Amino acid sequence: MILVIDGDVQLTQQLEREAVNWDMQVKVVLDPRQARIVMDQEIPDVVLLDLMFPNYREDGIALLKYFQNQYPQIPVIVSTQQNRFSDRVEVARQGGRAFLSKPVTPIQLLETVEDVLNQDRPSTAKVLAVDDDPLVLESIRHFLQPLGVQIITLEEPDQFWEQLEATAPDLLILDLDMPQFNGIELCQVVRNDRIWHGLPILLLCEHQDSETIHRIYQAGADDYIFKPITKSELVTRVFHRLERTKLLRSLGETDQLTGVANRRQSTIEFNRLLHLSQRYHQPLCYALLDLNNLKQVNEQYGHVMGDRILKRLGQILRQKFRSEDIVARWGGKEFFIGMYGLNRQAGVRRLQEILETVSEEFHDCELVQVTFSAGVAEYPGDGTDIESLYRAADEAIERAQATGQDCVFPAQSLAGNFTQ
Repeated sequence: MILVIDGDVQLTQQLEREAVNWDMQVKVVLDPRQARIVMDQEIPDVVLLDLMFPNYREDGIALLKYFQNQYPQIPVIVSTQQNRFSDRVEVARQGGRAFLSKPVTPIQLLETVEDVLNQDRPSTAKVLAVDDDPLVLESIRHFLQPLGVQIITLEEPDQFWEQLEATAPDLLILDLDMPQFNGIELCQVVRNDRIWHGLPILLLCEHQDSETIHRIYQAGADDYIFKPITKSELVTRVFHRLERTKLLRSLGETDQLTGVANRRQSTIEFNRLLHLSQRYHQPLCYALLDLNNLKQVNEQYGHVMGDRILKRLGQILRQKFRSEDIVARWGGKEFFIGMYGLNRQAGVRRLQEILETVSEEFHDCELVQVTFSAGVAEYPGDGTDIESLYRAADEAIERAQATGQDCVFPAQSLAGNFTQ
């Protein structure tokens, strides 16, 4: 629920109407006094706050400070005509999460709400720690695991690459001095690899001399931590790197409209899953999804409406697929799904469930029926690389669209079709 505290009646009415299309609930109050009463009765997910209330002694900054003291877990977005730099600084001081300068449209407000809520949704980071000392590994686990970080530990550096490919961590912690393979060498190996070269790396070291630090940075490490490890230093450095990596991934690996992975990043991820499937003899599904009637929506109702549909579809796909699945937009109205450990038939059933969800989601749409056609291929039966699997899934989509939209077809090597 979005609590809107704003005396602009026209804007709040438009916002209430627009929120229906976003599947969001809005509650509007016109002044700080009413806001306090509502907050005592029902806790919102996010607050939209104006700073200007000319008929009341309490202004928006005072209310923002109250929220920060009483409800620090609730993000507050400020939208106001007060656009002085000092206002922006004060909002930041009092814990405001975003600042929008009026005039602002309902769509801009709701996009900001969605962005803020997405930032607050917990996402489990994976850290692979490699050290031949089990006590050090246990300390790392003890310090980071209670904070929601998934810790994978490894005492044998000769098994490093296998663990790296199997777990796909978000960050590496490597001991500098280990037998057989040391942290510098492991760091260099990672930096030389096309897939893993951007992974953040922290090195653990006992020596603080300038030569050691020079070797660490020369190898391509991002940072270092001196032993013995302290909780405050470890947590600060790890989370700093994780947050920076999250930002860079959002900018470089995510389709900005839909929030799913982009083509480049999903190709890298799928090739990694292909390698795992080859090594462990596991099935792997490659699915293409083509949104029906999007061109008609764009022509009749404008690209803004088409973008809303694409964005909502991206949300549904992110929610319905497993965290280990790959969900990506490959351009235009084409989406790609990679499902490790599922065969073709299981992949088809999974897409059928998603198709039912999408059909129900847009069932009451007054504009046009929104559905999709999909093709599902399986490694290695329908192809042994991403190009051949794409061709097999694309051919299945063509057959689906030729016989009627709103259906999921397997690749040609499996007879029959699956129609809604």
